Amino acid sequence: MINLIWAMDENRLIGSNNKLPWTFKDDIEHFKKITRNKEVIMGRKTYLSMLKYYPSGNLPFSKIYILSKTLKESNKFILVDDLDSFFKNNNKDIYVIGGSKLYKESMKYADVLYITHVLGRYDGDTYFSEYSLESFRLKKFWLKPKLIFCIYERTKI
Repeated sequence: MINLIWAMDENRLIGSNNKLPWTFKDDIEHFKKITRNKEVIMGRKTYLSMLKYYPSGNLPFSKIYILSKTLKESNKFILVDDLDSFFKNNNKDIYVIGGSKLYKESMKYADVLYITHVLGRYDGDTYFSEYSLESFRLKKFWLKPKLIFCIYERTKI
């Protein structure tokens, strides 16, 4: 199952200088709860930005895949160079955790979307691309101050 998880403001902003444009404890805890000890895929910039939060390099995921053509092999992650083949040949639960290009390319494969809507508008430089929820149904949502957490499932046709 392919899962996408992200937080965005009212303008679909998701990043500022390779960091989150906001700090909400509830958002961070939600992300950690969903992704801890899971297999994740991310882009190079997202990986490098996560290392700022985990300087030891020990990220809290069971397996890390990185979509990159410039990073060198490492024992901390597995390089992916063909996203379509990766998704088509993988039958595990995978969580897409950023960045914007990877989200855009992954949306067509997504089974579940974990979207945190951050109320308000923030300053930044990275946006989630336009998308449609037409093929998804809202499974669950809940509110926290300045945040709306939503889980959408792809409808089976």
